[in-house]
Amino acid sequence: MGVPEKAKPEVTLGRPRSQRARKAIIQSAIELIRVKPFNTLTVVEVAAKAGVSTATIYRWWRTKEDLLIEAVVERYADTLRFPASKSPLESIRRQLINGARFLTTAEGQLYLNFVTKGELDPSQRETYYQRFHLPLYTEFLRLIKQAIKTGELPERTPVPLAYDLLNGPLFLRALLGDTGTISSTYINRMFNVAVAGLWERFG
Repeated sequence: MGVPEKAKPEVTLGRPRSQRARKAIIQSAIELIRVKPFNTLTVVEVAAKAGVSTATIYRWWRTKEDLLIEAVVERYADTLRFPASKSPLESIRRQLINGARFLTTAEGQLYLNFVTKGELDPSQRETYYQRFHLPLYTEFLRLIKQAIKTGELPERTPVPLAYDLLNGPLFLRALLGDTGTISSTYINRMFNVAVAGLWERFG
C-alpha cells in the first residue's frame, strides 16, 4: 500500500479552525463509512464532504486506513467504555450489550474487516490494537479479577477462559454475519450461561 506524498499543511494544529476541520473530517469519514464499502471509499470523498483539501487530511493521517482507525476509536470510545457499577459482572454485562450494538453498525463491520481480512499493514494493526483492543481487553480482565475477588465468580476461575467464554459467542456471530440475532436478550442469556458454567466447573 503506497504512502501518499506529504503536502504542505494549510492550517496549524491547535488553532480553533484547525480543530474544527479535524472534527469535520472525522465526522465525514464516519458518515461515509455508513453508506460506502471500505474498499471504495476514498480520501478525496472524505475531503469533499468535510470541505477541506486532501492535503489537510494528510496533515494528520498518513493513509485512509489511519484516518478510519482514528474515526472509529473517537466515535465509539464512550460507547465501548465499561459502564460504572458496584458489581464488576454487571459492568461487564452492560459493556457486552454496548459492544454487541457496536458490532451491528457499519463501523463495527469495518472493525471486523480490519481484524480479520488483513486490511491493515503491521504498523496500522499495532495502532488499532493499542488504541482500540488493548484498553478494552485490559479492563475486561481487571473486572474479571475483581469479580473473583468480590465472590461474583469462583476463586479458581481461569481469567483468560472467562474472557473467551463471555466474548467468544458474540464475536463468532458477528464474524459469521449473523448480527440480526445479537440482541440484548441474547447477550443476557449468553452471559448467564457462561457465568453459571464457570460456577459449575470451578465453584
